[in-house]
Amino acid sequence: MQQRSEETRRTILDTAEELFIQQGYTATGVAEICEAAGVSKGAFYHHFESKQAVFLVIMEDRLSYINQAMQQVLDDQREVPDALMYLASLGKMIFLAGEKHLSILMEFWEQARHDPESWKAAGAPYERYQQFLALIIRKGVEEGSLREVNPEDVSRLIIAVATGLMLQGVMDKEGEAWGQTVEKYMEILIEGLRRRPQ
Repeated sequence: MQQRSEETRRTILDTAEELFIQQGYTATGVAEICEAAGVSKGAFYHHFESKQAVFLVIMEDRLSYINQAMQQVLDDQREVPDALMYLASLGKMIFLAGEKHLSILMEFWEQARHDPESWKAAGAPYERYQQFLALIIRKGVEEGSLREVNPEDVSRLIIAVATGLMLQGVMDKEGEAWGQTVEKYMEILIEGLRRRPQ
């Protein structure tokens, strides 16, 4: 019984994601998701409160590998500049994931900004990554690999650059090898952050 319930939930998520990609978030309704998934509205609402809730689960699923990578960086003993370069090396995967989902995410943001609860949930990953990066930068200052900086400011800068690059990468797929560009820009940033010998 529980396995069947989980299969229904997964079917709803997979179907909704396909429809969001094919025709956009705004144009896809709950009735349409139910019809394509072969489930009743009752089954849908048993698993999800709304279409917004479905989207947020999909978004978290797609970000799970970034969460795992960040946890790995927290758990290992490498110096912070090496840890930041490792995170930058994930840029290619981020761009591949973003290519299909960024326009949907922008549609979702447009609707979510009118609903405080959805807006807060949509912003949660960015807040989580900003806090994580601030921890990493603070660790770098403490271990002596980075100069004295404000960790929160630097973490916001990294998020801003990564978000801007992702937007550029989706709009200009042919112009750059965007995954490599992320690594190049991280190298520039790290060079500016390194503690110089006295």
